[in-house]
This record gives sequence, structure tokens and C-alpha cells, in this order.
Amino acid sequence: MLRKTTVSLIAITALCALLAQTASATPVLSFGATDLLPDTPNQMVQVFVSGGDAVTGVNFNFQVNDGGVDVGGSDPIIPIVSVDLVTGTIFASNHIAQYGDTFIGGIGISIIETNSGTVAADGLLATVILDTTGIYGGSFNLTTNTLNGPISFTTTGPDTVPNNIAGTINVVPEPASMILIGLGAVAVLGRRRRAA
Repeated sequence: MLRKTTVSLIAITALCALLAQTASATPVLSFGATDLLPDTPNQMVQVFVSGGDAVTGVNFNFQVNDGGVDVGGSDPIIPIVSVDLVTGTIFASNHIAQYGDTFIGGIGISIIETNSGTVAADGLLATVILDTTGIYGGSFNLTTNTLNGPISFTTTGPDTVPNNIAGTINVVPEPASMILIGLGAVAVLGRRRRAA
């Protein structure tokens, strides 16, 4: 009886070890700081990844609000100018090339693959460049689950789709600009009082 129990325990332990090896961890995404300056080109939003299995590439999709009128939406957007999947990212030292770049209104799409093997899904995934020219304030929704679909990672096994994230970009004036606006308002009020 003892031998059957021992053999059963060994079999269960081996099965658990095999399942642990084949189980895949879905990457988790997060945004960096999302306060942007008004009326300024080349504003950055960073997207980070952590906790997932090693990956061989990513289909990166990013959207502001509903994408804007250029893609059939109606919301005001901050245009996406570019996406950088190379500089300082998890793919920096192991990639073929970034390709498939498409930027229409508030939607950005880019793809990258490793040159060989995998990279750890832990660190900076992408830097998204936005243009706030002509935008002086407001909040704008961000999502990685876009009209083009969600971000998906290519792996040595089945592709994984991470937990998509949503957040908000706040376009806020610099403190110095707010002080100048306040001083201008005080000067206008002072002139009105003197004139009266």
C-alpha cells in the first residue's frame, strides 16, 4: 500500500512540475507619467510591461479617445506622431527592425520582432510621441485595446494578449505659464479699476 501511495505522489509531483513549465504568464502593461504640456509637439507617453513570459515580438496598438474623425470617431484627440519600440526598450539589443508603422489621428500601430530567441517581458515596451499643438487643456483617454485590436505579444508558444490598459492624458499648463496668466489677469483687473 505504501508503494502505491509513493508512486502516486511522485506521479502527481511530476505532473505539477510539467504543468508549471507549460503554463504561460500573461504580460501586464502600465503607463508612465501622463501629464503633458499644452501646445507642444513631441510629448512622450511611455508604456511598460512586466510579469510575462519571454517574448519574440509585439504587435503594438495604441489609441487616444475613439481615434478621432480620421478613423470614423468623433472625439477630440491628441495626434500620435510616432511609436518607438527600440530606444531603451526590452527589444533594444535584440531586434530585426520596427515595421508596419501606421499613425492615423489618435491611433498608432507598430510591430517589432527579435533577431533571434526571446527577450524578457520586463521593462520599457514603447515610447509614444504625441503632438499637443493647438491643445491647451483637457483630459484624453488612452487604451491599448484599439479599433485595430489589442496589443499582442509573439512568443515561442501561442501568442499572448496582455491585460489591456486604459488611462488618461492630462494636458496641463506649466506652473510658470499659470503664474503668467494669473499676473496678466491681475494687471487687466488693475487697469479696469484705475479707469473707473
